[in-house]
Amino acid sequence: SSASPSDVSKSGRGFGLDVVSQTVRAMRGTIAIESEPGRGTRFTLAVPLGLASLPVMLVRSDTHALALSVRGIERIVPAPAAEPDGAATGPAGRPRVPAIHADGSDWTPLTLEALLGLPDDALERTDVAGAAPAARSALLLRAADGARTALLVPEPEAPRSVVVRPMPAHVPRVPGIDGVAVLGDGAVAPVLDLGALLAARADGSLGARAAAPARRPTAART
Repeated sequence: SSASPSDVSKSGRGFGLDVVSQTVRAMRGTIAIESEPGRGTRFTLAVPLGLASLPVMLVRSDTHALALSVRGIERIVPAPAAEPDGAATGPAGRPRVPAIHADGSDWTPLTLEALLGLPDDALERTDVAGAAPAARSALLLRAADGARTALLVPEPEAPRSVVVRPMPAHVPRVPGIDGVAVLGDGAVAPVLDLGALLAARADGSLGARAAAPARRPTAART
């Protein structure tokens, strides 16, 4: 067997463990190995549930549908308006939003579009011609290191539970995307773990572009 103290003709070569590793990774799972001399080795396999129900808030635009996990959100407060056109801008030329003061602390504002690497207007609704941009909400999230972020999102829908399906094995893994949910109108919405996305952005593991799947094909804007 593979536990033989010496390499003999009947000892294993570890091929079985490689099959296990490939299978677990195909399921988007992980394997943790802990060894202790004289006592043995522990293998811990973690795989996502095939189907899981998760409370989320939906954010919709003309081209996107996103399901935001409520995990880690401390509070939701109204977001202040961005500086008018031509005023000061933030990184990458995005409109600067004043810091948000809540619960006796300042929270650094960040738009959901900036977090996902989307254009500034990607999540705006344009179904009412000439209407002013809809009001936004600020989701207050506190990181493990104490960093406070006010994530600015379009007015979300009321919380609901959705069935989360794992991403296909051939789709590259993106930190902070727990899976997808098929909504009642047929739209497919990625389920976003906001805390994980912010952590990945902070440590650089989230790429410059993490475009969300489009809700439906649309003509290019001019």
